[in-house]
Amino acid sequence: MTNRKNSFLAATLVAGLLGGANEAAGFLAPPSIGQTSGSGTVAFEFTSFSGPFGFGSVVGTLNGASIVPTGPTGLAPGGYTTGTSAIAGGPSSVALAFAPGAVPTVISFQPFNFTNQLVGSAFRIGQLTFTNEQWWGAGPTAALNTPTVLGFTLRTTGTGGAASLFTQTISGQITLTVNSPVGVDLTTLAGQQAEADWISLTSSAILRPFPAFRVYESFAKPAGATNTGTVDLIAQFGSLYLDTFENPTDGGFLTASNGPLEVPEPVSLSLLGVGLLGLGLVRRRRS
Repeated sequence: MTNRKNSFLAATLVAGLLGGANEAAGFLAPPSIGQTSGSGTVAFEFTSFSGPFGFGSVVGTLNGASIVPTGPTGLAPGGYTTGTSAIAGGPSSVALAFAPGAVPTVISFQPFNFTNQLVGSAFRIGQLTFTNEQWWGAGPTAALNTPTVLGFTLRTTGTGGAASLFTQTISGQITLTVNSPVGVDLTTLAGQQAEADWISLTSSAILRPFPAFRVYESFAKPAGATNTGTVDLIAQFGSLYLDTFENPTDGGFLTASNGPLEVPEPVSLSLLGVGLLGLGLVRRRRS
């Protein structure tokens, strides 16, 4: 994998010097390895938790168990207790509830196996689902949010010819940002978009910065919305590179940045009519 990555970096530098189309598009292409194709399976697991998990005497749960940090704890803006912990069992889904018995926020990944996949050709490696419910971490401004970072490992196992090329392991982080800006008008679409929480993805194996995947709140959403969204994770083989999020559905929409966005611009106006299922809950993250 190291040699392929070195080739990838060298090819990228050459493309930059030549002012090629890849640079103009802001996209780094994997190295050319002819028309090699392969098939295989995909596995995904969450491995670690880091972020806010409680407020005062209230401690949140992860997959039904109270969060017990494995290292020092801290205090974030807004009074949230923060810490880190390993996630046992390698689950492909994480349920975060702000207190025992509360309805959880759920982030899950469904891997998709691949067949006759060409190197350098984008394909759907899996799908993320985000159900937006109650969790800690919001501040009065986007700058004061305290994100939750979930480490993950993604593995592919090649079968048949060229199996070693299609057998790869990468790691990364899925970041959940709970957003609760003060002063927005939640009766407007712009205010509902500003209130929506989001997921972003980072890894040393990404081809370009990912858009943020956002889902509306239960109490701030367009009419007829749901509280769950899905988005496809797109990848390419060279080594294994993650490419982008695509095809948001249900309660989800994409914005062009991973950063805190007070009023994001949606990728498609056709996605604006979907969001969260209302729960009528007391404002969940403002103490």
